[in-house]
Amino acid sequence: MKRIGIVLSLIIMLGMGVANAHLTKGTDDFTQGQRISSQNDVAGQIDSILLTKIINLDSVEYEISINKRTTKEFALAKTTIEIKVDNNPSRKFSIQNIQAIPTGEPFIYSYHAKASIDKDLVDEFKNAKRIAIRTELVNGWQPVIVLREYILNEWKEVIATEK
Repeated sequence: MKRIGIVLSLIIMLGMGVANAHLTKGTDDFTQGQRISSQNDVAGQIDSILLTKIINLDSVEYEISINKRTTKEFALAKTTIEIKVDNNPSRKFSIQNIQAIPTGEPFIYSYHAKASIDKDLVDEFKNAKRIAIRTELVNGWQPVIVLREYILNEWKEVIATEK
């Protein structure tokens, strides 16, 4: 009986890690290029983070998006997303767009911030052992997300994916 409990616990724990991440493919409505995204739920001050690769006819673009469900007092600020890969110097990327979408709950919005990142940083991701991401909330708080290994692996899969 004890073995069954241990086996079931392991299955549940392994399933939880996989259930919080997924890779999607589709067409970019604006460029008609192919979109490949990794969306991952993260615990803490941020709800989820996405890495998106957009493959166009003559170029490849990358975006990072951060989602947070909260009140206006704790919303994402339209400043920068700062990214640190391993022991390399951190780099900041301007947030291009923030959307506030009502959730149906009083005073709660789903905030979505997006920033384009350059190919040099993406090249650092390919061999990264640790990626830390910092953003800013309107109240000045700067939450830090350290990506888990399964997220790093999925991001590397997005980067390696061709059409």
